Amino acid sequence: MHRGFSSERSRVRAGLTALIVLGLLASAGAAQARTRLRACGDQGRLTCGRVSVALDPSGRVAGRVSLFVERYAAVAHPSATVLALPGGPGQSGVSLLGDFRDGLRSVLSTDALVTFDERGIGRSGSLDCRVPDGSDLAGSVLSACVRKLGARARFYSSDDTASDIEAIRRALGLGRIDLYGVSYGTFPATEYARRYPSGLAHLVLDSSLPADGDLDVKLNTFTSVRRQLATICTVVCPGLNPAGDFSRFVGRLPRTAPTGDPTGVSRDEAEGILLDILYASDLDPFVRASIPAALKLGADGDNSAIIRLGSIAAVSEAGDPDDAPAVTGGGPVVKTAGPVPEAAGPVPEAAGPVPEGGVTARAKRASTVVVDAEGVATRCEDERFVWSSGDSLAVRRAKVRREQAGLSPAEVAPFTAGTAIDGSGIANCERWPDAGDHPARERRALPAVPTLILSGEDDVRTPLEQAQTLAGQIPGSILLPVAGVGHAVLVNDSTGCAKRAVAAFLTGAPVLQCTAPAPTPVDPLPPGSFAALAPSGGQSGEPGEVLTASVLTLHHDVGFISPYAFGGLAVPGTIAGGLLYFAVAKRPGVLLEDISYVPSVSLTGELTLGTKDYGAGRVTVKVSGHDYGVLRLSGSGAITGRLGGAVVNVSGAGRTAINLANGLGFVDQLR
Repeated sequence: MHRGFSSERSRVRAGLTALIVLGLLASAGAAQARTRLRACGDQGRLTCGRVSVALDPSGRVAGRVSLFVERYAAVAHPSATVLALPGGPGQSGVSLLGDFRDGLRSVLSTDALVTFDERGIGRSGSLDCRVPDGSDLAGSVLSACVRKLGARARFYSSDDTASDIEAIRRALGLGRIDLYGVSYGTFPATEYARRYPSGLAHLVLDSSLPADGDLDVKLNTFTSVRRQLATICTVVCPGLNPAGDFSRFVGRLPRTAPTGDPTGVSRDEAEGILLDILYASDLDPFVRASIPAALKLGADGDNSAIIRLGSIAAVSEAGDPDDAPAVTGGGPVVKTAGPVPEAAGPVPEAAGPVPEGGVTARAKRASTVVVDAEGVATRCEDERFVWSSGDSLAVRRAKVRREQAGLSPAEVAPFTAGTAIDGSGIANCERWPDAGDHPARERRALPAVPTLILSGEDDVRTPLEQAQTLAGQIPGSILLPVAGVGHAVLVNDSTGCAKRAVAAFLTGAPVLQCTAPAPTPVDPLPPGSFAALAPSGGQSGEPGEVLTASVLTLHHDVGFISPYAFGGLAVPGTIAGGLLYFAVAKRPGVLLEDISYVPSVSLTGELTLGTKDYGAGRVTVKVSGHDYGVLRLSGSGAITGRLGGAVVNVSGAGRTAINLANGLGFVDQLR
C-alpha cells in the first residue's frame, strides 16, 4: 500500500480565490525554508543538517533554535518517512539512531528514517547553566538555573516539540509522515497528532504516556505494581508471595532507621528503595528476576538483599557514571565544568531531598557544575500540578501536602502516600516559575489517525493500564500488549513480535497479537544452610558442601553484579557481608568482606575481574566465623586450594555445572 501524500481535500470552499493566493504565498515560504541535508556517513545513506525554528512558535518572544537533524535512507527514493522521537525527556534522538534503525529495520529497506535532537538536547543547543560547585543540588539550584535562562526557560514543552516536528517535516519536504514515539516521546507525538493530523499517515506509540501527559502522581504505576506483584510468581515461583512479603517486610521496619546498623532502614527509606527497584525492573530483567527472593528474605528479617538490589537498580537506571551524562527519570543532569569568570550568585536554601529521578552529580574537582536542565524544563512545563504558576513556594508546598493527604491508601498501595509524592518528581518542579495547573497543551480530541500502541505487560513507568485508556481515546487504534516485556517494547522485545507488528501496520497488513512467551525465570531463594547442598569438587561431607556454597556465593554475589560494577560501588551480600568494587589504572577489581550467600559460609579476599563472571585472586573461607580454608581462583574459572583440610580442584566447567544444578543459570536466559 502506498503511504505517500494523501488525496484529502478541504471541505471549505468559500473564498476560493483568497485561499489560492494564500496557498501560493505559503508554498513560496516553504520553498525558501527548505533544508538540504548533506552526506555525513554510512556511504551516503546518512545525511545531516540543521533546521532553524522559532524559539517561541507563537512569535511573541524573539529568538531562534537550530535543530540538528539526521536522515537515514537505504534507497534513493523512499516510499515513506518514519520520524522517530526518543524518551526521557532529555534523550538525544541522534544518539539513538542506531536503536531506531534496529527496531524499524523491516521497513527501512523502502522507507527513510528521520530523527533529531530536540531543542535543548545534544547538538540542538544543550540547555545548560553553570552554578557554583558545592551548591545544593536538590531543587534550589534550579532557581539559579531559571534566572540564567531567562525567557528561554519556558519554551521546552512537548507543545514546542510538536511545532518543531511540523517545521522539520516542512523543511525537508516530507509530506505525510509515520510518527514513532517511545516513552516520553509519545507525548509530543500525540500533541502533534492533535495539532497537525493532516501531516500524519500513521502513528506508533511505544510505552505511551497518557494523552494529556504524565500526571504529577502516577497512579497507573501503582496499579501496575499491584498486578505484577500478584502474578510474578504464579508459574515460576509458586511457593512465594511477593505481595504479602512486600507488606510483611515494610510492616516490620521502624519509623526511624536504627543507628550503627549498615543494613538498617526505616519504613519510608525501604519504600523508596522498593519503588526504585520496581521502576528499574521494567528495563532490567535481572532486577525483575531478583525481586521475589529479595522480598521473601526481607519479610523474614534480612534487609541485605533488598538494599543490595536497590544498589543494583540505581546503577541500572543511571548507567555507568564514567559515561556521558544521561537524563534519568526526568531530572536535570549535572556535569562538571572548568572555572568561569564569575560565580553564579547565591543559591536559595534546599528544597528538600531529591526524589526518584532527581539531580545526578558527577563529583570531580571544579569550581562550577553545569546543569543540563532540559529534562526538568520539559516536565515542569508539560505536567499539571496542584498549584498555580502564581503561587509562592510556600503555597505550592502546602498544596502538595494537601494533595498527599487526599490520596487514598487503595490508590497508592502497596506504598504510602508519602512515597507516592516523594517518588513522583514533584519537588523538581516546585521552583520552576511556569509550572502549574494550566500547562500549554492542545485540548481537542485525538484524531482518528491510524494508530498502533505497543505496551509491555511488565512496564511500571508507562503501564499497560495506561495504554488501554489511551487506546480508548484514539478512534480505531490497535493495542498490542506484549507479555514478558517491560518498557520500550520495540527495543526490548526479544521475540520479534513487536517489530513484525510495526512492519505490518505501516504497510497495511493485518497486525497479529503476540503470543505469551515462556515465563522468565527468577532468582531462587538461597539455600537454608550449606548442609542442604550436594557436595561438589569430588569431596564428600562438609568440605564438599562448603565448596558448593563458596562456588554459589562467587557466582551469585560477585559474578551477577559484575556487569553493574564500577569503581566505588559498594553493595551488601545477599545474607551478610559486603563488596566494594574498585578500579586502579583501569584494572577492575572487587574486595570481599565476609560476603555470604549461604548461611554460615562467608568469603573474604580480593579479586581481579576479567571479561567473564570469573575473578582471579585469593579468598579465605570461613564457616560460622572460623577459618575453614583458602581458595585460589584463576581467570579461566578454575578453583584450587584446601577446605577443611581437603584438597580442592574444580575446573571452570565444573563451576558452571555446580551453578546450573543449584538454579543459578537463570541469568543466562535473561541476558
